[in-house]
Amino acid sequence: GGAPGGAGGRGARGAGWVGSGGGGSAIRTPCLPWEEPWELVTETAALTTDVVIAKTRPSFFVATPFRSILGHRGIDVIVIAGVTTDAGVLSTVRDAALQGIYSVVVSDAVSAFTVEAHDKALTELRSIADVCTSAQAIAILGAKHR
Repeated sequence: GGAPGGAGGRGARGAGWVGSGGGGSAIRTPCLPWEEPWELVTETAALTTDVVIAKTRPSFFVATPFRSILGHRGIDVIVIAGVTTDAGVLSTVRDAALQGIYSVVVSDAVSAFTVEAHDKALTELRSIADVCTSAQAIAILGAKHR
């Protein structure tokens, strides 16, 4: 898939999440026993209507009910944001494609540990998904709900 306008930005470096021990208004999230606790910034917290699924593997489709939830709700397009572009994002998009789920990756809402890894992953992602900026995604989603 091509990009409706191409990639923008260099990733969401630190936007939307804080590590353990972060200050400010954050919501504490449970973790697995071998993981460090993490927190979501209040502005990114789930709404009461959102489904929250713990992700423990690089692909969101592995060891989660995600595929079943999508199927039950008749969803065949997902919009991807998160870390890391070259691992979790890429793995999830590959698995989605194998299962007939279309992916849209928001280029300035994903990030990797290096700019090079991020850019390389976005190049690969463009061959199996649409890649757009957050402004483009918001415009497209907003137009569909008018």
